[in-house]
Amino acid sequence: MLLQHRRAFASLIYSFDLATLCVGLYLGTPNGSQEPGFWLRLGEFALLILTWTHLAGRFGLYESRRTEPILGETLPLSQAMLYSLGAVYLLRAALGFHPGYEVAWTLMFSFLLLSGTRLVLRMALLWLRRHGRNYRSLLFIGRGRSARTLAADFQEHSNYGIKVLGGMTFTGEENLAPIPGMNHLGTTANLQHVLRDHAIDEVVLCPADGVWASEVKSVLRFCETVGLPCKVAPDFLGIPASRTRVSWIGSVPFYVFASGFQNQNLLGVKRLIDILGATLGLVLVAPLLLAIALAIKLESRGPVFFRQTRVGLNGRLFTLLKFRSMVMDAERRRGDLLAQNEQKGPVFKIKDDPRVTRIGRILRRYSLDELPQLINVLIGDMSIVGPRPPLPSEVLQYDWWQRRRLSVRPGITCIWQVSGRNNIEFDRWMELDLQYIDDWSLGMDVKIMAKTVREVLRGGGH
Repeated sequence: MLLQHRRAFASLIYSFDLATLCVGLYLGTPNGSQEPGFWLRLGEFALLILTWTHLAGRFGLYESRRTEPILGETLPLSQAMLYSLGAVYLLRAALGFHPGYEVAWTLMFSFLLLSGTRLVLRMALLWLRRHGRNYRSLLFIGRGRSARTLAADFQEHSNYGIKVLGGMTFTGEENLAPIPGMNHLGTTANLQHVLRDHAIDEVVLCPADGVWASEVKSVLRFCETVGLPCKVAPDFLGIPASRTRVSWIGSVPFYVFASGFQNQNLLGVKRLIDILGATLGLVLVAPLLLAIALAIKLESRGPVFFRQTRVGLNGRLFTLLKFRSMVMDAERRRGDLLAQNEQKGPVFKIKDDPRVTRIGRILRRYSLDELPQLINVLIGDMSIVGPRPPLPSEVLQYDWWQRRRLSVRPGITCIWQVSGRNNIEFDRWMELDLQYIDDWSLGMDVKIMAKTVREVLRGGGH
């Protein structure tokens, strides 16, 4: 059975990957005066091997990925390939060997061969699993929510090659509903007998709420003693599994409860889009910015920009930039207008605010006063899409559940801006921001930006 030789199999794939990268690097070596000498080439191969080995462990390239889609393996594989070959080409550039078009051949050859090999392997392993080989035998302990979810998932996807031997219960779980389709093998007191009678590759602990931690630890220690791999779902801690991940601080592992975006891996892409979008936006609207600044100066005395302290990511204070759309003493006159506030909750909005200047009304109608916030995006205080940054005085009046909107970087636009804006009550506004945090994706950002352009052209702001 292939599972019995998985370490040797992983070593074989590791060797093949390294050979592929070395061949790709050799094919991407220029001839003539730019060709590296023997010792430099040897150093390049050594750097490539060291970098790939480190990244392979970090990205888990040779761990079992039978329950992941092909993209879940291709993405870290591509990242490790780019970083490893990139390190070599940076070394060449530092030594005066300037890479040319050969880099494209190296990347193309390496990516096609590495990803193609993984695809062929997946198809071969799938064939083996359909014929009863290369399967893993799992024992479930506990009747928590994760156990029911996993059991249904394994039953639906036979291509995973996972056979559930059965399930056992912790003390106090006997009265919980049994997991459909899972053979009950008794309580944890019978664990030793089950291990004697059955071949088990892995134990999965899914304790329900209220299970004693001491009993969970006892099972973990026993599995460690007999050398049996074991995984634990954190349901019994009252933490939603969908927002939990394992992280290391030094040499200590932690369960991390994500309070912001669930897909943390794409935050780097979101930040890259912010930087490119803000830079491009500032360049494209530069003439408009100058025209607005001149119009503000011609209409009234005072600065072009309005600077205001706002609350950003995790409660950090920053200075938000806007084009000044009000008279100079607008903040002082705010107290006289509180009785006319048209919004419920700790926000202040008046449709026909007497403090707004003539040019300010035009800027607000088309949201042009917000354009300087592209600078805030560029320096990292804000994102293009995200909950609007509140005033410190507003945050002091928040209910605790509303403060979760501060767990992500604030933005220029969000769901609220494209869903009715000032016609939406404060609590609903907060709910929309939390909906954005819970459901966030890059696709959602693109849709919100497209809808924002439509709203700006309609001139619905005030």
